[in-house]
Amino acid sequence: MADYDGAKLGEGWGRLPGMRRLRSSCWLVLSVTLACVSCNGSDAEVVGKPEQDAGFDAQVPLDAATDGAAPDAGADAARDAATDAPIAAVRIGVEPEPRESDEEPDTALQVAQLESFSAGSRAVSVDVRWDELVNDQLELRADRLAALATRIQVARNAGAKLSLCLALVERAVDARPANGLAWNASGMQSAARRVVDAVLELTGDELRFFSVGLESDRYFRALPQFLRGSFVDAMRGVLEYARAHPALPPMAKVGIGVTADGWSGASSSFASWIQNSDALIVSYIPLDEDLMAEPPSVVVADLDAMYDNLVEIRGGAPIVPIAIHRVGYPSAGSVSASEEQQRTFYSALFQALQGRRGRFPFVGVYGLNDPDPQRCADFRLTLGGDALSHPERAEAAYCSLGLHSRLGVAKPAWSEVLAGMATFASP
Repeated sequence: MADYDGAKLGEGWGRLPGMRRLRSSCWLVLSVTLACVSCNGSDAEVVGKPEQDAGFDAQVPLDAATDGAAPDAGADAARDAATDAPIAAVRIGVEPEPRESDEEPDTALQVAQLESFSAGSRAVSVDVRWDELVNDQLELRADRLAALATRIQVARNAGAKLSLCLALVERAVDARPANGLAWNASGMQSAARRVVDAVLELTGDELRFFSVGLESDRYFRALPQFLRGSFVDAMRGVLEYARAHPALPPMAKVGIGVTADGWSGASSSFASWIQNSDALIVSYIPLDEDLMAEPPSVVVADLDAMYDNLVEIRGGAPIVPIAIHRVGYPSAGSVSASEEQQRTFYSALFQALQGRRGRFPFVGVYGLNDPDPQRCADFRLTLGGDALSHPERAEAAYCSLGLHSRLGVAKPAWSEVLAGMATFASP
């Protein structure tokens, strides 16, 4: 039986124009700045004393609440055990969405990368679709792999950590490169493994999280009921292959990308994904079912719900880290938001993270600038049925997620994100 193929978007994450006046100097400044960013010596992930738990990168002791005191630690051992564990690293970064200009796309992206890393970004999220890297004959596209390698190299040079999503599906949209590539066919696994091989060969120690599928639960919900099982099984097969891959860097953790609230409960259709993952990798944009902005105050409850649901699904197995591959909050009034609400959201987010360091080691903020209208239309299309009732809200929300306007004018939230990155600048 033919499998479901979904809609195609082509270049869903295309680049914006950039700034010609910076063409000749961009790479020089970028190289000098990134050298300075990465010249601070070690990449220690844990130092000093914690505010709460030690996190997933910590060495012994792993967690003050469970390590206890050494037998010869003295009369105050119990108190010391709660304060001597290392601080868990939380890497925060701003996704370099270019501003609107008349420059070439590659140069515009370079400028945005420079601005993001110069501002203190220690993390970056990158998405690439399966059908961008492979043609319809299932042949690898050397030019697109080279472009991806360049983006990875920039993160490496900056000393940043990378959350890399190989989107076998992009939200509700199919990203398979050939129509005949059924989810339950052995050829699908072979083709997916070839592109996993090619992508992982480009990475090094900068890779901290690797996900297959972007908000994959949206695609699941868009499928007819009788095709959902084969999709879940196919994604789990690629997940297991990537986890055991010899080119996977030692510190990298693998999962399947989902939305922050679309997978809860041990009976979830996606439980097997999370139970077999090294990390829970989520996208978090707090919009309600009508695509209206939730109040900024929801962030604390949302973070705790992610963790509580993870504990339930893991069913007693060790708890894995939660990587927030992408977080954003709109500023458009048409979706019940504002620039002040956006600022308040990020202030609340960073305050909440201080007491939850060990649970959320990676936070990718979207984005540096508001995207151009075509990107917003593409986003609406990727939402599938979730955007059918309110297409204008989907575009308005996405078009206002940036920390600057399309022309690069800073919004109030930018200062909060700068302060947040400074707070979590070490370890």
